[in-house]
Amino acid sequence: MTIHINDLFQCSCTEVPDVIPQAILWHKTVSAEEISMPHVMQQLPTPKRKFPEPLVPVYQTADILMASCPTAQEITQIRHDFNINFDSGLMATGTVKPWACTQGGNESSVMLTVYNMFRLLKNIPLTQPLVWAPSYTNVYDWLRSLTLTCITFHNDISFASFTNRRIWIDGRNRDDPYYRTSMLALAAGILVHEARHVETQRGHDSQTKPGGDTDMGGAYGATILYAEMCANNSGTFFTSYQQNEFRNWAASMRSFYIG
Repeated sequence: MTIHINDLFQCSCTEVPDVIPQAILWHKTVSAEEISMPHVMQQLPTPKRKFPEPLVPVYQTADILMASCPTAQEITQIRHDFNINFDSGLMATGTVKPWACTQGGNESSVMLTVYNMFRLLKNIPLTQPLVWAPSYTNVYDWLRSLTLTCITFHNDISFASFTNRRIWIDGRNRDDPYYRTSMLALAAGILVHEARHVETQRGHDSQTKPGGDTDMGGAYGATILYAEMCANNSGTFFTSYQQNEFRNWAASMRSFYIG
């Protein structure tokens, strides 16, 4: 499966100052009713914000991690740290179903992809602080520090609500076998992107790159820097081929969306 830039990052968020929380994405306005999302399925309890000690990374490479299956301990911690749910529209597609995983297997499912996204972000052994958030050296820990109220996987493009500190992630096609490979780390950048919107309370503001950012301080900047750090500051966690893919993707994103 070929994954194009716009398949991974169809997002353009602009906060509108008003009384009713709104988020705008490619000219789509999210209403107060949608913000409340009464139809959300499989709502998990809001996690207590007492962070346990992070698990010690035990995966020497991304390929080893992706060939393994989420442990009960990993799943428990992910669901403790983040309030994750699935929109009824995505549930209706039939792609969110009980997941299966065997060591070294080729199973793929939406649920397995979601868990593996967070597992990758937790275990990438970055050798320097995050460029966009220098108080952290781990993407998972930075994401957790934002105390997002909810991360919803749904049947539409990704966006963020600044006011509610909530993000929606495109859950379509996440059961594709592509997402059982280490390149899922690149797709996981959408979590970085939307979380950065919430952290900075900033939409896409470029006047010359439609849907882009004027500088590297915004959501696209964080996403590009994340990919570059995976390529250049993660030791041998990723293969040389994977590192080059990250570099090429980041260069393309700079060209498309920064300026």
